[in-house]
Amino acid sequence: MKITTRFIYGLKFLEYIYKKDDIVKMDEVVFHLDISKKYLEKISRRLQKNGIIETVRGPNGGYRLCENNNNINLYSVYIALEDKVEEGICFEKQICRTKLCTTSKILTDINQEIATYMQRKSLISYFKGEQK
Repeated sequence: MKITTRFIYGLKFLEYIYKKDDIVKMDEVVFHLDISKKYLEKISRRLQKNGIIETVRGPNGGYRLCENNNNINLYSVYIALEDKVEEGICFEKQICRTKLCTTSKILTDINQEIATYMQRKSLISYFKGEQK
């Protein structure tokens, strides 16, 4: 599993929206987080497509978390932004002569543990400071 800048910026974007507790405009987020507007727009489209944020249209429009945001976990944000769990180089190339080597099994198990951990962790509880 790779932790990319897209995932990191997506978390920062969601935290900013959560802490503002209001509709936020893209330019405001870009200014405060110092992230490229074009890049943040791509992130916002993915989050919106996956039901994590919603767009409010009009002169006072912008972005806000979807109403049922207590069900958002870290894994759903990761999948929304990355599409899938990247499994690493061992899965991309045939570097082993056996079908399933020990290294491959270790990496698979680690990915599984990380995914399970992320599925159990509520994004909002982190923003509220409830996660340790």
